[in-house]
Amino acid sequence: MDQENTLNYIPGTDIVKPKEVEYSEDVYLHKSQRYTEVQKMILSYECAVKELLTKLEILNAEMALNTKHNPIKFMKSRVKSWDSILAKAERYGVPADLESIQEHIHDIGGVRVIVRYIDEIYFLAEMLAIQEDVTFVSVKDYISDPKGNGYRSLHMVVSLPVYFSNEKRNIKVEIQIRTVAMDFWASLEHHLRYKNEIDIPDEVHDELKEAAITIHDTDIKMMKLRQKIQDLALIKDVESLED
Repeated sequence: MDQENTLNYIPGTDIVKPKEVEYSEDVYLHKSQRYTEVQKMILSYECAVKELLTKLEILNAEMALNTKHNPIKFMKSRVKSWDSILAKAERYGVPADLESIQEHIHDIGGVRVIVRYIDEIYFLAEMLAIQEDVTFVSVKDYISDPKGNGYRSLHMVVSLPVYFSNEKRNIKVEIQIRTVAMDFWASLEHHLRYKNEIDIPDEVHDELKEAAITIHDTDIKMMKLRQKIQDLALIKDVESLED
């Protein structure tokens, strides 16, 4: 039988029903209400991500004013699609109701911040920590304690209030802060590992980890060189004042 002639979609949902079956008004109302609740949840995360980006932009602008230096090179953000959220809930055994999803899945909204030097990572984290409306839920420091494959980054989950016309929602957002060098390694490692449909041998894993260590050592060296240059510039400024 021709599927196109026998199936249709309930508006506003992904539910397919036979044309000859009529849903009661109560069932249709329940499906439409759930769809609206999902939309509102996604909107909440979009707003929380925007708030967090604004906070970081303000900190970056203040640093530029005070020190003539912008710690943030660039930022990326995303909010997971509903299909992606459901897929992750299934993988981790989280019930598919909205309350359970928001309680147990912390990376629905995400922000990645790329800075130049390692100490700037911790500076931004500290500046966020002192803001009264930012609550830290968890912190994973993969810089001082890298993952087994060599991955380094600072991961934090924070909770932010989002105000709507009739309610306030506290929304969790994941933040990843890493240096340009860390991001370089993570991007290429991800491409090599997941974009090639082959089993990567152990010796290649070891080489990837070795590359991560080399990049981290370079990160440390560049941070020390920056400090040396800043110290020389300071000495020059002092000498010019004495002349």
